[in-house]
Amino acid sequence: MKWITTSWNALSTAPSAMVESLGAHLGFVLVALIASMVVVILTGATMAFANRGSQTIGLGFAALLAAVTAFSGQLFFQLRPAPMSVESVATQVLIEPLRKRIIPYPDADAPGAEMVAGSVQRFIVERDAGAMVASRNPNAFNDEQKLLSDLLVFSFLNYVFSLEPDWRVKISTYEYPSMPGRMTFSQMSDPRSSTEITLSSIQWQLQTAGNLFADVPMAVIHQSLRLPRRSSVTVAEGEVVVASPTITIRFAVETYASMINGLPKRVPAPLGSGIEITNNNGQFHLYLCRMSLVSTVARLHAQDLEMDVYREWFARMVSGAREWFKPMGSNL
Repeated sequence: MKWITTSWNALSTAPSAMVESLGAHLGFVLVALIASMVVVILTGATMAFANRGSQTIGLGFAALLAAVTAFSGQLFFQLRPAPMSVESVATQVLIEPLRKRIIPYPDADAPGAEMVAGSVQRFIVERDAGAMVASRNPNAFNDEQKLLSDLLVFSFLNYVFSLEPDWRVKISTYEYPSMPGRMTFSQMSDPRSSTEITLSSIQWQLQTAGNLFADVPMAVIHQSLRLPRRSSVTVAEGEVVVASPTITIRFAVETYASMINGLPKRVPAPLGSGIEITNNNGQFHLYLCRMSLVSTVARLHAQDLEMDVYREWFARMVSGAREWFKPMGSNL
């Protein structure tokens, strides 16, 4: 009896397993589909012509031709590539080249540095990472553009592993009348239907890409990412690409960041509430950095049943990255 049950379960899951396997090669499936439709039309036309004395065979071939034409038209119109979604993210980073420090947070030694502050977690990540690189490789501060690019990639990965570890995460907050405060619950995706990307694999890619922060330990909350099936994460110089069969998300740092040789300082009242750049003879370099997040939907998955979930994932990643990198005070 147990053998019969096991055999039945294997037979019942075989079709879905085969479909899922073919789903990983939709390009080949599309070519095979087009070829098979051409073969069906040619062989059907041959049979109908050879038996043109039969009206029913002729009508059947006409119906077959109409069905193939309608299906082909639906494939053409429904699988049109969706337009790319391009979102920008901006931040500010303060570098003290003489003391070889990165200052993404309020600092008593840098008056006015509160203008380049962002999220508290980012403060700690970038401050500690900069200090570790300065102690191990002080020459890294000789090329500040590469230092910034590598820092922002490293910081973005810290954001993803800390605050965006699951592409399906849903956070719900409940208030209970019988007790003060709120309780928050996170709904995660099923690991059996996800791809796990480990932190160690990302650190290895940072080293392969020559990132200056590759040897810095990532103090993140989660040790892995849970992404859609058959997904991958690629880390290169100045970019991170999260690719799934349905959608690809690319984080990229602009090649050159604008540099201000000075320090932002608030103009106190009653003179005004604007921003003044104070010249400090190269003691501080304020960089205005721009990044982009781009999502591209695969044409052969344009009508994916969970497309809304993918769009929510990208929108959540954009808003979270902006919050992570957001400078406090006035943007320069």
